[in-house]
Amino acid sequence: MSAVLFMIIGFPLASQALVKCTQPSDCSSNGLTCMSGICDKCVTSNDCNGAVTGPHCLETGQCGPGPGGGGETAGATDTCKSTSDCQDGQRCPTEKSSTDIFCVSVQIGTNCTVNGDKDCGKGQTCTGGACAAPATPSAPSAPATVPFSAINPTLMIPIPTIDLGAMVATQAKNGDISIPYIAVYIAGFYKFGVAAAAVLAVIMIMVSGFRWLAAAGNAGTIGEAKRSITSAVIGLILAVGSYTALQVINPDLLNLKSIVIKGVATNGLSLPSGDQGSDTSTSACADESSLVNISDTPNVTAAAPDNRLTSDTKGALAQAGAIAVTTADPGNPPNSPPSGSNFSGLKVFSAYRSQAYQQQLFSQAVAQYGSPDAASKHVASGATCQGAHLTGHAVDIHLMLGGSELGSGDMSQARIDALESIMNQAGWVRYCPEWWHFEFNLPMGAKRAKPCDKPYGSGNSAF
Repeated sequence: MSAVLFMIIGFPLASQALVKCTQPSDCSSNGLTCMSGICDKCVTSNDCNGAVTGPHCLETGQCGPGPGGGGETAGATDTCKSTSDCQDGQRCPTEKSSTDIFCVSVQIGTNCTVNGDKDCGKGQTCTGGACAAPATPSAPSAPATVPFSAINPTLMIPIPTIDLGAMVATQAKNGDISIPYIAVYIAGFYKFGVAAAAVLAVIMIMVSGFRWLAAAGNAGTIGEAKRSITSAVIGLILAVGSYTALQVINPDLLNLKSIVIKGVATNGLSLPSGDQGSDTSTSACADESSLVNISDTPNVTAAAPDNRLTSDTKGALAQAGAIAVTTADPGNPPNSPPSGSNFSGLKVFSAYRSQAYQQQLFSQAVAQYGSPDAASKHVASGATCQGAHLTGHAVDIHLMLGGSELGSGDMSQARIDALESIMNQAGWVRYCPEWWHFEFNLPMGAKRAKPCDKPYGSGNSAF
């Protein structure tokens, strides 16, 4: 009886599952992939290579697109084995380590269970039955300015003519610091030398005079006493008269000046905190009043968090869109032949970014790649204005075909070359490691992309 039931029920089910195939397109109607000649569910994203419906293995076991219809964003995580592999605000649909699944975004306010942190994205908490963002840390306060404080010298052997009260460094209003230590020391030592010479001269005169009186008429002793008195008087005159001599030679030799250290003007820089801000933050490197919305640009679909660029960059984007619709699609061999039609336009999925939003992306990249140095190879830091997106002169862009976006899984080398040719004709320059990132007429100070002398993927596209 059970054999009969199996033939009646089981055989049709097995026949339905075992659909034979020779290429991925044979399984496109149900989202399955061609595995060992049979349409079946995927296990990892590797099973979806060449799948028409998308390059990623979703939770349902079907092949599908990545974020933004197959597009990739800076710092995005394609696959995961646990939520810890995902960006903030995303979760891994399964915690099974044997399956490679794509991270999915979790919106704030999504319902969750009592112990539902697993229902929420990375960094979120389940509060009151809904996923909530963690408390935003306050921005670090600027370090206090350390006031000027002079450290006066102390003489190991005190000299009476050196005025320690005058050896005080002072700071002027313009920030210059005056240091009189050496001038005061030399002047005091000179005065001490003159006084010592005068005292010695007087002592020599007194001693010679006593010898003269005690000579008892001895001509030799009296002569020596006279010579000593003469020498002492000459030395006293030279010591006391040296001031006049120096004044005649060069007055600056007597008017010793303090050493002046020029003050350095400071210009405080306020940096965004690591995880704060959004793409509507007021922190900006570009003049936001001069940015224009690109949503009305012909042949361009604007889908960025902030759809603004500079006016000249918008004009170059419109020119690229016009060139795109006149460019024939070379196809995605070997998965698909040329479509026989032109591209239908361009899609911008990242344009202008504020400093705070750029720093947020950089912090996510640091968490993903393990260090700031590794993250900087993929995402620019928001700590300076060198990032191209911060200027309003750069876009991340995809081609459109028949009104649909061509994501990373749809881009053959021929299509990548076609996109670069379109953008180059309109004056754009591609950032070598990213086929989707282009820059136009960057201002001075921004980190410029070097023109790529080789096609993407041919040796100069590695980070």
